Amino acid sequence: PICEMEALSVVNLVDAVRAQDKDAQIAVVGDFNAMPTDMAAKALRDKSLGGLISAYELRPGAGKGSKEDDDGDDDAASGKGDRRKYLTHSFVLEDKPGKPIERTIDYILLSPSLFKRADRGSFFVLSVPKPANPGSDKPAGYASDHNPLAVDLKLGAKADAAKPAAAPAAKPGAK
Repeated sequence: PICEMEALSVVNLVDAVRAQDKDAQIAVVGDFNAMPTDMAAKALRDKSLGGLISAYELRPGAGKGSKEDDDGDDDAASGKGDRRKYLTHSFVLEDKPGKPIERTIDYILLSPSLFKRADRGSFFVLSVPKPANPGSDKPAGYASDHNPLAVDLKLGAKADAAKPAAAPAAKPGAK
């Protein structure tokens, strides 16, 4: 599939940059059109490939034994935790106008060196309200069918002296 080929192209680009500078601060962001469990999204997070870390690992409560754990798959896709907080895409099918399809297909992925500069608990998905539009196929309450993602990063000379966030521990058997 196209998404998987595109993801592997991005992996190659990330690897090329990191071959020149192993501590390169890299962010890969956007609409991947892939759920967290799909190969296109997993390839960039796989330690033997892209080795990037999802900003979902920086959401409030991640890694603290909460329902929003940091297992590498986001809670929106797995059904754990408060899944609605982390949905990034919503649309309505013509034959089911009353029930929007909601999923997580948008990401912020960070190299380990950039992840260390991120503020724990700062990741969020912003739902953008808008009035209902009777002629639109978009669900009421959204300015777009994709919601913006955000994470706070400490950059610049002052950030060099700041205490970095720890990268998430690898799970046994994880790549």
